Amino acid sequence: MPLKTTTLGVLLAALARAAVPLSTPLPVPLIQNGGFEETDADGALAGWTLEGAACEEEDGNHFLRLKSRGPEEMTKFFYLKLDIPKGFENLELKFRARYEDVLPGKEKWHDARFIMNFLDKDGATTPAPHIGFSGTSDWREVVEKFPVPPDAAHIEILPSHFYSASGTLDLDDLRLTAVDPSPPPTRPLTEQDTLVVKGNRVFTRAGREVWLQGLNIPSLEWWHEGDHLQESVEAALRDWNVNVIRLAVSERFWFGDHPKQIERNATADAYRALVDETVDCAARQGCYVMLDLHGFGAPSREHAAFWADAAKRYANHPAVLFDLFNEPHGTTWKVWRDGGAFTDGDGVEHTSLGMQKLLDTVRATGAKNIAVAGGLDWAYDLSGVAMGYRLAETGGNGVMYATHIYPDKKGWAEHVLPTAAKHPVYVGEAGCRTFPMEYEAELAAPYQWAPDVFAFIQKHRLHWSAWSFHTGAEPCVISDWDFTPTPHWGAFVRSALRGAKFASERTR
Repeated sequence: MPLKTTTLGVLLAALARAAVPLSTPLPVPLIQNGGFEETDADGALAGWTLEGAACEEEDGNHFLRLKSRGPEEMTKFFYLKLDIPKGFENLELKFRARYEDVLPGKEKWHDARFIMNFLDKDGATTPAPHIGFSGTSDWREVVEKFPVPPDAAHIEILPSHFYSASGTLDLDDLRLTAVDPSPPPTRPLTEQDTLVVKGNRVFTRAGREVWLQGLNIPSLEWWHEGDHLQESVEAALRDWNVNVIRLAVSERFWFGDHPKQIERNATADAYRALVDETVDCAARQGCYVMLDLHGFGAPSREHAAFWADAAKRYANHPAVLFDLFNEPHGTTWKVWRDGGAFTDGDGVEHTSLGMQKLLDTVRATGAKNIAVAGGLDWAYDLSGVAMGYRLAETGGNGVMYATHIYPDKKGWAEHVLPTAAKHPVYVGEAGCRTFPMEYEAELAAPYQWAPDVFAFIQKHRLHWSAWSFHTGAEPCVISDWDFTPTPHWGAFVRSALRGAKFASERTR
């Protein structure tokens, strides 16, 4: 029986907000696909390079099996070297083990065992607890919790037959979690942290350059109460090392005239209070919030009305930036900037207000906050900005231009870099799936595409936020509401947020 390939459907929005308070720290899972059920695009076990082990199946469940090769040889499942997030006091290791006829070798500790060591940044080791097995036992859960040395940066894990004389060891449901975090020191954003554009870079008012790197938190665009909103904000701030949250919002919910709100007697004030709560929480912990008016096509009078109200509400807030319109498409560059009539791909006529009008609406409120303008082709193409269709700034802190990069988008260099040479560019959305959408004729292998896009972002110092910090809004950064990273995308996102460097010459 082949391994089961994970398929992630679009999750319907939950009907109630999560009740987890924002002050509650969350554990950080360090191992992906520890149940050994997910495969990559090539059908191999996702996220794992096995050594002496084999992936076995029993009653529809997959697990790893390692057989002893005798007392003269050490055989191992795999080798893991994992980064330990800063500020956590303990690690918790959980797994299921089954072993049969495991007999010690020349020494009593020559058995089946987990060998573990902590490493500091220079590679010096400190032993972590070893877990040994001998004899025979049916499946049982093993739980070990142990402290993290103050200077530990990594942990290495090596499950093996350590010169055992004989026997078989099976492993399943492997989880290593950083627990008991010490609350990190935070400094609320102040007026001196207000962001301003200088050339193609972004600085604080105090003169410190800022590289925005973070996550998209969706759900307020489709549900007035949000979906796991509070706990998602908490996890992003405390466990994922973000300095920006791109928060999708809807003008319909903002004004309280969406049918879902009317049906449930929900109010615009309650919706706005949720946005306020997110902004305040992020600002208290030194994080910026990009308000993303999550529209598609071309801006209309309703979108301008939103910014006339929302920009006034958050005018000159040091934490808030304005993403004027999520994904423009279907117009010319002149209409994109200046507005006017256009005909979409289905032959339907529309009128666009234009991105310049949205920016002018913001500035008319007195709000100088940085504004973000997404390009054409669903906010991917920025080539027109470099050809003369940039927006005219009217006394604010500057404009960034947004590109959304997905596997179906080709020609990164020509569509993005000419604008990035003159203006700050924000990769407002990026992500890859394990399966193609119908419009993606040639889907790049996600385990190759993900490091390529981060190499491109890092090489050109593009600001970015990954889509999406949700279990159902594809492409998903997380696979569950324990915020376990998806192996094909989320694991790369978390590594990049923690400072991992990517190198690739492929720009797609």
